[in-house]
Amino acid sequence: MSPKSYGINVLLKSVQSVRSISFLKFLVVELYPFLVARSL
Repeated sequence: MSPKSYGINVLLKSVQSVRSISFLKFLVVELYPFLVARSL
């Protein structure tokens, strides 16, 4: 495995993790008020 392909692989992995983190944040922001409204 060349260093260049390794760097690209790491870049893709970091992009995927950032996407999943932002997706989780979006889920929390969308679901939290819904859950609070249901619990009230």
